[in-house]
Amino acid sequence: IPGKGRKQMWYRGKATNQKMQLTEAGRKVFPGIPESVEVRYQNGPIVSPKNRPELPDYEVLAWFRSEKVLYPPQQGTMVNTPAVVRGRFGKGSVISISPHPEATPGLEPMIPSAVRAIARRP
Repeated sequence: IPGKGRKQMWYRGKATNQKMQLTEAGRKVFPGIPESVEVRYQNGPIVSPKNRPELPDYEVLAWFRSEKVLYPPQQGTMVNTPAVVRGRFGKGSVISISPHPEATPGLEPMIPSAVRAIARRP
């Protein structure tokens, strides 16, 4: 990062609460969670499409509606990007959660809900 030396774009400093908004699909996966919440964030991934035809698309379950910025080049690279996504992998599916609902009072149920949403059913 210019003027800061060898830093990675992912490093955004200490944990903070960020605004997150569930999509319609996200409200189905995470029942009982309000549409808009504050969630603990600590340097989780910032997701964007790779535009690689061999990779299946992902479905956005929640969006970041704010961002944590430590260095100027990070400005605008987190806000309105996916916070939670669901996709296919092999014969199953996966949910990736960038922030930490398990460390956010009231949002802990998101983890078992995510597991139930991707669990294989006979």
